[in-house]
Amino acid sequence: EKDNQDNVLEAIKRGKKVPGGYCGLYGACGAGVGVGIAVSVLLKATPLTPDERSHANWATSKTLNSIADAGGARCCKKASRIALEEGMAYISDLFGLEWYEKTDFAVKCTYTRYNKECDSNCRYRSEA
Repeated sequence: EKDNQDNVLEAIKRGKKVPGGYCGLYGACGAGVGVGIAVSVLLKATPLTPDERSHANWATSKTLNSIADAGGARCCKKASRIALEEGMAYISDLFGLEWYEKTDFAVKCTYTRYNKECDSNCRYRSEA
């Protein structure tokens, strides 16, 4: 329990260092970097732990690839949803868990009307 709480607090601490707009200004969406942070914390990765470090980078890479493939202008909600799907799949595979199977989620976004750059091809887009 204490270790889990410490892990969550450490991930939040690291994630706070990723500024908004990172995707377009630095070339790596913060949601994708967040998946790498989660894997890094779970595996206790450091720059000197080769396998753990690689897993953190692979998790980030897979997530960023999916976010890039989704296209469209800025939408942190879309990127976050994709990151959750990819992160859950990666962690499930990594730890041999059966609690997650990647499927086509029926989640629909209710913020379409608030985002003037909303991607008309977004898989989460609602018509509302």
